[in-house]
Amino acid sequence: MEATDDVIDRLVGDQVDKLGGLLHRAIQRTVKKTETDKGALGSGKNPLLLGTACSGTDAPALALSIVQEQLELRRDRLNVSKDGDDKIFEYDHVFSCEVDPFKQAYLARNFDSVLYPDIVKLTDKKVRDVYGQEKPLPEFNMFVAGTSCKNFSMLRSNKRIDIEDKGCSGETFLAATEVLFQEKPAYAIFENVIGAPWAKMQ
Repeated sequence: MEATDDVIDRLVGDQVDKLGGLLHRAIQRTVKKTETDKGALGSGKNPLLLGTACSGTDAPALALSIVQEQLELRRDRLNVSKDGDDKIFEYDHVFSCEVDPFKQAYLARNFDSVLYPDIVKLTDKKVRDVYGQEKPLPEFNMFVAGTSCKNFSMLRSNKRIDIEDKGCSGETFLAATEVLFQEKPAYAIFENVIGAPWAKMQ
């Protein structure tokens, strides 16, 4: 256990104490808008299926894991009975996409999800994983992308390269939007620097 584990658990635990009941009630609510009568996203019938791109150390997957763990520790406080192996919050980290070899090595060691090497190739007809094997994108309902910020940041230079200029920031952002248009996940979160051209990204 790392020295920071207790600190992170406490911080996340404090937030779960504040929002855990609300999250549990939201998950238990049955969504009846579809014929399949799926449960709410994050329930046993409809787990959150996470796909990440430009993943780095995959903080979204780590965060969901800690939230799931903290909810389970508070099961009695939330007045949630145990039903077999069901967790209060169900999720599966189904894929990561990262171009940096050192980060790929970290992801391969720490996650069981499919690992892709390049976001620009995620919409190819034949998608390959980091090992060169053909692996179609798994089904996912949440996409989190922290696309490259190098060209959008003013930290290293006084000239920002825009999306249309096809720098690595624009290229990875456009590739992420291609994934959205092709796969149509229910939810998407994009993360980038404050100086990114957010108005154009909408």
